[in-house]
Amino acid sequence: MRAPDKVVGSVLLVSSVVLYIYYSIWVLLTPFFDEGHPIQDFFLPYHYAISVPAVLLVLLFTGAATFIGMVMIESREKKKWN
Repeated sequence: MRAPDKVVGSVLLVSSVVLYIYYSIWVLLTPFFDEGHPIQDFFLPYHYAISVPAVLLVLLFTGAATFIGMVMIESREKKKWN
C-alpha cells in the first residue's frame, strides 16, 4: 500500500514545483520581454497572473468558512440534543 502513496506524493510534488516555476517566470520575467517576443506565446495574458490566484484564494476562503460554519452548526445541534 505504500507504493501508491509514494507515487501520488511524487506526482503532487513535481506538479507543484513545475507550476511554481512556470508562475514565477510568468510574473517575474515576462514583463521584461517585448510583446512580440516568441517567449510571450508560452504564457497567458498578464492580467490572468493576478485574477487566477485571486479567484483561487476566494474559493479557498469560501470553502474554509463553509466548513467551519458547518462544524459549528453540527456541534450546536449535538449540544442541543444532549
